[in-house]
Amino acid sequence: STTTSTTTSSTTMTTTTTSTMTTTTTISECPGGTLGIFDGNSVRVGCALCQPGAYCVGEQNITCPEDSYCPRSNMSAPLPCESGFVSAAGAVECTSICDLPGRSDCSWRHRCTLIEPGGAAVYFAVDGGAYFCVCPPNSHNSSSCECADGYEFVSSMGNASCRACTPGSYCQNEEARPCVAGYSCPVPAMSTPIPCSLGEFSSAGAFACFAWRTCDIASQYQATAPNATQDRTCANFSMCDPASEFELT
Repeated sequence: STTTSTTTSSTTMTTTTTSTMTTTTTISECPGGTLGIFDGNSVRVGCALCQPGAYCVGEQNITCPEDSYCPRSNMSAPLPCESGFVSAAGAVECTSICDLPGRSDCSWRHRCTLIEPGGAAVYFAVDGGAYFCVCPPNSHNSSSCECADGYEFVSSMGNASCRACTPGSYCQNEEARPCVAGYSCPVPAMSTPIPCSLGEFSSAGAFACFAWRTCDIASQYQATAPNATQDRTCANFSMCDPASEFELT
């Protein structure tokens, strides 16, 4: 180090300059779940976390084996998949055996579940656990899985389901149909439309019936009579021109 002193009559100033020294910190061993970082002289200078899909033991990076998963970046051991779930090597999560491609043991109307259901179900034991083939909810036949009245059959991406009919429609024989004119379908999952009461009407696909219109007796007359499928129409009276017309009726 070098010290320089400057002195005047009233002030003493001291400036100190210190040379810089470079120190390399070495690490004897990295903890589990990490890997060593080495410099150009093969000296360990730090530790890095293992990446998801792998775990580290003794500073060795090991790929997560099949039927286990490594979801975090500092794992020292893999986690086993639960019963009914499987995985490939290097996985960060496990997959339900019901979600595996080519799972065709369940018929196209049945669905796969890992939870043992009450009632009729088909049981399969496979590597990784067991699964059951059951009908979708709102079925009334456990073998054919036919949808109950009020529900339509829907199949999307190989998944069958029984979907409740929406208001304004009803379902019979697994088919959704618009509510019939003169009837209403006010709630979901209807199997039979409700007829409109006397004095009401509705058009096809209605979720409610509406009261007939009333004509203003002082200025209107009934042009069209109402019924269950159409409203009453009213027309205004026309005034006769006293200079050239007279009332016939």
